[in-house]
Amino acid sequence: MKIKKISLLLLSLSFLCLSSCKSLKNLAFSNQPIDTLSYSGSDLLSGTYSNAPDTSVNKIAIGPHYPSFSQTSLFNKMSFRKQNTANPEKQKLCISILSKNRLKLILLEENKPVEELTIRGKFASGYFYGRQKIFLLPFIPLLWGYRFERFRIGRSGEHLIINFRTNQWAFGLFFGYSENGTFSGLYRKDTK
Repeated sequence: MKIKKISLLLLSLSFLCLSSCKSLKNLAFSNQPIDTLSYSGSDLLSGTYSNAPDTSVNKIAIGPHYPSFSQTSLFNKMSFRKQNTANPEKQKLCISILSKNRLKLILLEENKPVEELTIRGKFASGYFYGRQKIFLLPFIPLLWGYRFERFRIGRSGEHLIINFRTNQWAFGLFFGYSENGTFSGLYRKDTK
C-alpha cells in the first residue's frame, strides 16, 4: 500500500513538472519577420550583438509577473543568470556556432572578453532552442518546489530575437509561492 502511494505521488509530481512549462511559440513579435535558421545556415546566427535590447524597433515585451525591466541582458537570458552588476549597454555578446547543438558565447566589455560560456540546444522551426533549465526542491512535505526556464533565439534582419519563459512554484509547510513570466527582446547586430 505504501509503495502505491509513493508511486502515485511521484507520478503526479512528474506530470506537474512536465506540464508546467509552456511552449515558446506564442512569444514572437508579430510584426517582425523571422529569418529561418538551421545548422547548415548557422552563419546567420554567428556575430557580435549588443547586450542591451534595441527598443528603437520594438518595445520589450514583458509578460505578467516578470521580475523587472533591469534584467534584460542578452547574456543573462541565455546563461539563466538573474543579475549582472555591469552595465549591459556598454557590453557586447559574441555568438559562434561550435556544432549542431552547441553555441559559444563570449561577453565583451570594451572589446575585451569578460566571460565565456558554451550552451547546448538544437535548431528547430527556424530558431535555436536552448536546453531547458530545471531546478527542483524535492524535500516533501517540508519544502517542495520547481523552477523551469527556457529560451530560443532567432534572426530578423540585423536583429537577434530572444524569447524567454520562466515558471516557478514552491510550497513549504504553511506558505506557497508561484511566478510565471515571459520576455521577448530584439538585440542589434554590431556592424563594427
